[in-house]
Amino acid sequence: MIAFLSQLLIAHVIIGLIGVIASYALLMGLLKRKVSIPFLKGAALIAAVSYIITWFTGGYYYVVFYGKAIKPVIKAGAYPWAHTFFMETKEHLFLFLPILAIILLVLITRCSVAFDTHPVLKKYTALVAALTVTIGIFIALAGVVISGAVR
Repeated sequence: MIAFLSQLLIAHVIIGLIGVIASYALLMGLLKRKVSIPFLKGAALIAAVSYIITWFTGGYYYVVFYGKAIKPVIKAGAYPWAHTFFMETKEHLFLFLPILAIILLVLITRCSVAFDTHPVLKKYTALVAALTVTIGIFIALAGVVISGAVR
């Protein structure tokens, strides 16, 4: 693998983890009695930007390198299910992360002032954040399984 692709993969992982951490921080901020609107906006923005960048870096890596060089190794190795289940699931679930993060960013930006007067809005926003965190954690763990199958 050339140095650029290696660095791109490292950036993909780190920026993805930053997105998951920001989503988790957003969820924790929403679970407080008194929310900090600037904190929520910052966490939502970091999560959305991180997931979008990760979307592009991962997509580029997949198209240019993974599909041609890594996927055949995994499929021919001892753990072909690592690609069959985890990568396929990861590919489809990840499509939701940037969308959910953008929805959260819009909700926080446009509706957060109503959280005190409409607790149901805050509750459902927290549920969307929890779903985002859950998907993000699954995707990170799936990446670990897939990476382990290459060795």
